[in-house]
Amino acid sequence: MNYEQLQSLFISDPSAAIKESQKMICSTSKFDSFEDFTSYHLKNAHFYYCQKPFVPNYKPQITICCVTCSKKIDRFPIICLDCFLNGNHEGHDYFIIPGFTNMCQCGNKDSLEKTGFCSKHPGCDDENLRTILTETIFKASLSALQKIEQTDLNKYEAIINFIISFFELGDGFRRLFVLTLTEEKFFNDLIYNITDYPKIFHTKLFTLFTYIMHDRLFVRSLSKI
Repeated sequence: MNYEQLQSLFISDPSAAIKESQKMICSTSKFDSFEDFTSYHLKNAHFYYCQKPFVPNYKPQITICCVTCSKKIDRFPIICLDCFLNGNHEGHDYFIIPGFTNMCQCGNKDSLEKTGFCSKHPGCDDENLRTILTETIFKASLSALQKIEQTDLNKYEAIINFIISFFELGDGFRRLFVLTLTEEKFFNDLIYNITDYPKIFHTKLFTLFTYIMHDRLFVRSLSKI
């Protein structure tokens, strides 16, 4: 089932869409059941991404920009000193910045080559699962939320609870959701047109935001609006 089909199913019957999403996840990740999938990740939850922020109210900290590991052309991502020392950057082209305001990008495949990750933040290795979640399931469920009738409170509740359930499986899943949410065109359309959505949508969206409000990518995307 593609994105458009799943989106339509989330609008008409969220319960059926959730079951279909669970089947897609099991098929992609090779688990016999969605219960097995969640049980495994609950027992093996990882912090795929570094949690350290560099913000003005923190004391100045040494940060490192590894040019060799960077995927960015217009700007270079930074990593904290701990992640740099726990990674393998021998022979790399890098420079040190004392007291920088930003966020550590260790574990973020969109910013750094995997070879630049430290041993504590391996990133999400399952590219197929990553793609099915970001490009189909999360995107379809988020888009459906914007199109459901205002009176369909149960549909809002079912979809929001389904999305939030992934956040219990480790911060890698939360980050995949944030990557979907903050995709530039999708995020701009969501924020700029938010006054056109029903009040219940605002309420449920705020519920989602409470779970991700400290995610550095989410905060950075909001700052650009």
